Amino acid sequence: MTIRIVGYPNTRIFLCFLTICYSVIFWMNNRIISSVSFGHEMNLLLDSKTRWNSLYSMLERFVKLQKCVRMALIDIGTPIPFSSSEIDLIRELISALEPVKYGVEALCRQDATLLTSERIHKFVLEKLDSQNTNIANKLKDSLQSRIDSRRNMNLIHLYEYLNDHTFLKNSVGSSRPKRQGLITLAVMLLQRLTKEHVVEEETEELEMNPISNEALPPPEAISLKEQLEQTINSVKVNFGEQFSVESGKILDKKQLQKEFEIYEATGNKTSNLKILFNALSTIQPTSVESERAFSACGLFLSKLRSSLKDSTIDCLCFLRGCLK
Repeated sequence: MTIRIVGYPNTRIFLCFLTICYSVIFWMNNRIISSVSFGHEMNLLLDSKTRWNSLYSMLERFVKLQKCVRMALIDIGTPIPFSSSEIDLIRELISALEPVKYGVEALCRQDATLLTSERIHKFVLEKLDSQNTNIANKLKDSLQSRIDSRRNMNLIHLYEYLNDHTFLKNSVGSSRPKRQGLITLAVMLLQRLTKEHVVEEETEELEMNPISNEALPPPEAISLKEQLEQTINSVKVNFGEQFSVESGKILDKKQLQKEFEIYEATGNKTSNLKILFNALSTIQPTSVESERAFSACGLFLSKLRSSLKDSTIDCLCFLRGCLK
């Protein structure tokens, strides 16, 4: 068996750890390891290839039950193959994986939006940066590089702007987007939503802007999961009145620019801006909801119900999502 942790060259500790897990579980014939100090019985956990968050759960449980593992190894006459320094390395890895685990779980929520995903990204990266360890720094750099390569900052800036009319005023430095770029993107999106003609004018090319590195407020004496929950709850999404898409209407960039000026001055969205904002609010930061929808199809399609029409399956999945 070969185990490789990205960005972490020393794999001996993980090989030893998995060897211990398999040996102890095999010797005890799937019996439960009892921990007197915790007051209840607990099992050692193994990670899953399809659920990478399980690595954190496996390491955390091993550190919690390391005394029980040592006792089991002594009972079967097996030398203890890990040292205290290697246990410290496991703890270091657990600390680095903890904010990532909670961040991924928050991103996979059904109510997650592009706004909450931005706060989650900042939270996770700042927690990793504050640890200032080798594994945390490598994990942070890898996450930052991956996020930057996949994120559409122009779309996020437009969403931020439509959620808070003071966004442009409060943005400073290189993180401040250009209003004309936001208008150009808004017209393009409205054209796709309404499928109508747009009066063309000279426009500036959209520029990609880096994410702002504003620091979050200092955390209180609460758990990491509760700190992340407070960060997500601080995002106030101002959902406006639901508007249907109008047809037969020509989109004029000059008119839309006037609507932007009215919105910045009063904070009130016009019908076009409300349509655009409600559309952006439906964008999920991950593909988890799509995967859940595919999984839901398996609940209805079976050997006894293999002749269902596509429209019937769509209705059943829709009802399940609404009544969930």
